Amino acid sequence: MTNPVLQTHLPEDMRAPRALPGVQPLSEGWFRLDEAYAAQMAERLRLMDAPDADVHWMHPDALPAAIELLEAALLLLPRHGFDVSGDDITC
Repeated sequence: MTNPVLQTHLPEDMRAPRALPGVQPLSEGWFRLDEAYAAQMAERLRLMDAPDADVHWMHPDALPAAIELLEAALLLLPRHGFDVSGDDITC
């Protein structure tokens, strides 16, 4: 396992105290490309190219929420310089 690629700082709205940890309404600003993006994508590609790599596992009960998140993200990608065409996404 390699060292995680993390952001050097969190935006102000993510540091505000919350009544419940991790629970807050989302604004369109939830989708961010920051200074860690390039290194995180490089690590993603490395993991995908690794033989027999266990890259992702999700409990089947989480699939509806994952699909909802994917659909929301796909709507925002073009505003961030991505090209969404069918099943292909390019940045």
